Amino acid sequence: MGRKWLWLSPLAQRYAESFADKARPRRQEVEEFLRTDPGFAQAIEKYRHEILLKTRLVEAHPMQPVAAAKAWSLPAIESMRDLAEWLHLSESELEWFADLKGLQSKPNLQGAGSKLTHYHYRTLAKKSGSLRLIEAPKPHLKQIQRQILSDILDCIPIHPAHLPF
Repeated sequence: MGRKWLWLSPLAQRYAESFADKARPRRQEVEEFLRTDPGFAQAIEKYRHEILLKTRLVEAHPMQPVAAAKAWSLPAIESMRDLAEWLHLSESELEWFADLKGLQSKPNLQGAGSKLTHYHYRTLAKKSGSLRLIEAPKPHLKQIQRQILSDILDCIPIHPAHLPF
């Protein structure tokens, strides 16, 4: 930010407290926090000629393959946008499938049959009398998983430590 602003540390503390119970806040939530934070508004007003706000402060660093992977026949995926395009999804759809907020693991937010869940659930009785939970991905997630398996994971050679003698 060009210098050590006195208001920045308290802002970071308020931000940390505001999102302490969340896995990873969405960009819209961060923007809303900044829009409604009185200390940030006061700093922007006071230093409006010295602070330049951009919609995205830092672009994500591109991912690069390790040296050994350069010889493998893998798709070039260097960013979240690249991954979304490769999977024929929008970035928001990719975030939804990634479930960054852990909504799939939170009970009572949605029923097991909800359209928001990524899996179909059913139970089977074992011979021992106990139950086995079957979690089957819904068709769109299954297609994504198969694309990753066939176009990425199947192209990676098995590590020598996992080969039979």
